[in-house]
Amino acid sequence: RSAVRCGLCRCAKRRWRASGQTAPQTSWPAMSRTREMLGEATAGGAAGVLAVASTYPLMVAKTRLQAQRRRDTAGSDGHAGDGAAHYKNALDCVLQVARSEGVRGLFKGLSSSLPKAFVTNFIFYFAYTLVKPLFKGWKNKLLVHMLQ
Repeated sequence: RSAVRCGLCRCAKRRWRASGQTAPQTSWPAMSRTREMLGEATAGGAAGVLAVASTYPLMVAKTRLQAQRRRDTAGSDGHAGDGAAHYKNALDCVLQVARSEGVRGLFKGLSSSLPKAFVTNFIFYFAYTLVKPLFKGWKNKLLVHMLQ
Protein backbone atom coordinates (compact mmCIF):
# COMPACT_ATOMS: atom_id res chain seq x y z
CA ARG A 1 0.00 0.00 0.00
CA SER A 2 2.86 2.42 0.68
CA ALA A 3 4.14 2.10 -2.88
CA VAL A 4 0.70 3.02 -4.20
CA ARG A 5 0.48 5.93 -1.75
CA CYS A 6 3.93 7.34 -2.62
CA GLY A 7 3.35 6.97 -6.36
CA LEU A 8 -0.04 8.67 -6.17
CA CYS A 9 1.37 11.47 -4.03
CA ARG A 10 4.17 12.17 -6.52
CA CYS A 11 1.68 12.16 -9.39
CA ALA A 12 -0.66 14.55 -7.54
CA LYS A 13 2.22 16.91 -6.71
CA ARG A 14 3.37 16.96 -10.36
CA ARG A 15 -0.15 17.73 -11.58
CA TRP A 16 -0.56 20.44 -8.95
CA ARG A 17 2.69 22.11 -9.99
CA ALA A 18 2.03 21.62 -13.73
CA SER A 19 -1.36 23.29 -13.45
CA GLY A 20 0.37 26.54 -12.59
CA GLN A 21 -1.04 26.72 -9.09
CA THR A 22 1.98 28.03 -7.31
CA ALA A 23 2.09 29.89 -4.06
CA PRO A 24 1.53 33.62 -4.60
CA GLN A 25 4.49 35.93 -4.17
CA THR A 26 4.18 37.58 -0.80
CA SER A 27 6.43 39.71 1.31
CA TRP A 28 6.67 36.82 3.75
CA PRO A 29 8.63 33.90 2.29
CA ALA A 30 7.41 31.67 5.12
CA MET A 31 3.83 32.09 3.88
CA SER A 32 4.60 30.58 0.46
CA ARG A 33 6.60 27.79 2.15
CA THR A 34 3.65 27.00 4.43
CA ARG A 35 1.30 26.96 1.46
CA GLU A 36 3.62 24.59 -0.42
CA MET A 37 3.83 22.31 2.63
CA LEU A 38 0.04 22.27 2.95
CA GLY A 39 -0.29 21.49 -0.77
CA GLU A 40 2.12 18.57 -0.55
CA ALA A 41 0.48 17.30 2.64
CA THR A 42 -2.95 17.50 1.01
CA ALA A 43 -1.66 15.59 -2.02
CA GLY A 44 -0.22 12.99 0.36
CA GLY A 45 -3.52 12.72 2.22
CA ALA A 46 -5.47 12.29 -1.01
CA ALA A 47 -2.99 9.67 -2.21
CA GLY A 48 -3.43 7.79 1.08
CA VAL A 49 -7.21 7.80 0.63
CA LEU A 50 -6.87 6.45 -2.92
CA ALA A 51 -4.41 3.78 -1.79
CA VAL A 52 -6.70 2.59 1.01
CA ALA A 53 -9.78 2.62 -1.22
CA SER A 54 -8.06 0.66 -3.98
CA THR A 55 -6.67 -2.03 -1.68
CA TYR A 56 -9.60 -2.27 0.73
CA PRO A 57 -11.16 -5.46 -0.74
CA LEU A 58 -7.85 -7.23 -0.05
CA MET A 59 -7.88 -5.93 3.52
CA VAL A 60 -11.43 -7.25 3.98
CA ALA A 61 -10.33 -10.65 2.64
CA LYS A 62 -7.27 -10.67 4.94
CA THR A 63 -9.37 -9.82 7.97
CA ARG A 64 -11.98 -12.46 7.18
CA LEU A 65 -9.33 -15.09 6.58
CA GLN A 66 -7.69 -14.28 9.91
CA ALA A 67 -10.98 -14.29 11.78
CA GLN A 68 -12.49 -17.42 10.25
CA ARG A 69 -13.15 -20.29 12.57
CA ARG A 70 -12.58 -23.78 11.30
CA ARG A 71 -15.74 -25.79 11.04
CA ASP A 72 -14.21 -28.59 13.12
CA THR A 73 -14.19 -26.51 16.30
CA ALA A 74 -17.30 -25.99 18.32
CA GLY A 75 -18.67 -22.51 17.99
CA SER A 76 -20.54 -20.49 20.55
CA ASP A 77 -23.66 -22.39 19.51
CA GLY A 78 -21.97 -25.69 20.51
CA HIS A 79 -22.25 -27.28 17.07
CA ALA A 80 -19.18 -28.97 15.61
CA GLY A 81 -18.25 -28.53 11.95
CA ASP A 82 -16.93 -30.73 9.17
CA GLY A 83 -13.23 -29.75 9.43
CA ALA A 84 -13.08 -27.42 6.40
CA ALA A 85 -12.23 -23.73 6.46
CA HIS A 86 -14.92 -21.35 5.29
CA TYR A 87 -12.57 -19.65 2.80
CA LYS A 88 -9.83 -21.49 0.89
CA ASN A 89 -7.70 -18.44 0.03
CA ALA A 90 -7.93 -14.69 -0.51
CA LEU A 91 -9.41 -14.94 -4.00
CA ASP A 92 -12.02 -17.43 -2.81
CA CYS A 93 -12.86 -15.09 0.06
CA VAL A 94 -13.29 -12.09 -2.28
CA LEU A 95 -15.48 -14.10 -4.66
CA GLN A 96 -17.67 -15.52 -1.87
CA VAL A 97 -18.15 -12.10 -0.29
CA ALA A 98 -18.99 -10.56 -3.66
CA ARG A 99 -21.53 -13.32 -4.38
CA SER A 100 -23.20 -13.33 -0.99
CA GLU A 101 -23.06 -9.64 -0.02
CA GLY A 102 -22.44 -7.95 -3.34
CA VAL A 103 -19.56 -5.63 -4.16
CA ARG A 104 -20.59 -3.42 -1.23
CA GLY A 105 -19.56 -6.23 1.10
CA LEU A 106 -15.96 -5.82 -0.07
CA PHE A 107 -16.00 -2.23 1.13
CA LYS A 108 -17.61 -2.67 4.56
CA GLY A 109 -15.93 -0.32 7.00
CA LEU A 110 -14.30 1.81 4.32
CA SER A 111 -16.07 4.98 5.49
CA SER A 112 -14.27 4.84 8.84
CA SER A 113 -10.89 4.03 7.27
CA LEU A 114 -10.78 6.92 4.79
CA PRO A 115 -10.59 9.80 7.30
CA LYS A 116 -7.90 7.93 9.23
CA ALA A 117 -5.92 7.40 6.01
CA PHE A 118 -6.20 11.09 5.05
CA VAL A 119 -5.18 12.43 8.45
CA THR A 120 -2.32 9.95 8.87
CA ASN A 121 -0.84 10.66 5.43
CA PHE A 122 -1.45 14.41 5.73
CA ILE A 123 0.54 14.52 8.98
CA PHE A 124 3.26 12.26 7.56
CA TYR A 125 3.83 14.38 4.43
CA PHE A 126 3.53 17.67 6.33
CA ALA A 127 6.19 16.53 8.80
CA TYR A 128 8.33 15.20 5.95
CA THR A 129 8.27 18.50 4.06
CA LEU A 130 8.93 20.34 7.33
CA VAL A 131 12.02 18.27 8.20
CA LYS A 132 13.39 17.71 4.68
CA PRO A 133 15.22 21.09 4.40
CA LEU A 134 17.19 20.30 7.55
CA PHE A 135 19.04 17.57 5.66
CA LYS A 136 20.05 19.70 2.62
CA GLY A 137 23.50 20.57 3.98
CA TRP A 138 24.46 17.09 5.12
CA LYS A 139 27.62 15.62 3.63
CA ASN A 140 26.47 12.00 3.82
CA LYS A 141 24.74 11.86 0.43
CA LEU A 142 23.54 8.27 0.90
CA LEU A 143 21.63 9.18 4.07
CA VAL A 144 20.18 12.29 2.46
CA HIS A 145 19.08 10.26 -0.58
CA MET A 146 17.41 7.68 1.69
CA LEU A 147 15.53 10.41 3.57
CA GLN A 148 14.34 12.09 0.38
